[in-house]
Amino acid sequence: MKLLRRFLRVETIGFGKPYRTALLLGRFRLHVFHRGDQDPDPHTHPWSFWTFPLTSYLEEVFDPTSGLKYLNVVRAWRPHFRPAEYAHRVLGRYALGQMLEVEGRRFEIPTVRPGKIITLVWRGAHNDTPWGFWITRISAAERRLKALGEATTIDFVLVHWRAYVFGEQR
Repeated sequence: MKLLRRFLRVETIGFGKPYRTALLLGRFRLHVFHRGDQDPDPHTHPWSFWTFPLTSYLEEVFDPTSGLKYLNVVRAWRPHFRPAEYAHRVLGRYALGQMLEVEGRRFEIPTVRPGKIITLVWRGAHNDTPWGFWITRISAAERRLKALGEATTIDFVLVHWRAYVFGEQR
């Protein structure tokens, strides 16, 4: 019975309001996101994975080498590979946003709308990537310079999820 529970289970996570409910069948998962990520910082996973969304969603993607963030629409009914190092935040269910025209080219500013996000996931094997959050590390001196409008360098650090969520030291 214990082995079966390790292989097949349903779990809901979230503080107060549910964030995600998952049906876990070994490495296969059915994820139902009840809302987007409430954490302000992007996260990584300890494994690579394939996701096959049944509903489109909007995510914020973070590139730790440049420090840049950008929006990405994850389209439904298409497979998407995510390496473990992929840092992102699920913002919510995708909604067609405002269209802008710049120099004859049309661009969309995507938005989110209420509703669940449903994805099928195939999880890869664990690797050495920690499950964590990329946070901005800025010194007190840099904060003062930033307040004065001076240029500063921003340093990003990957913090283990337990330390991020619960303040635990690892």
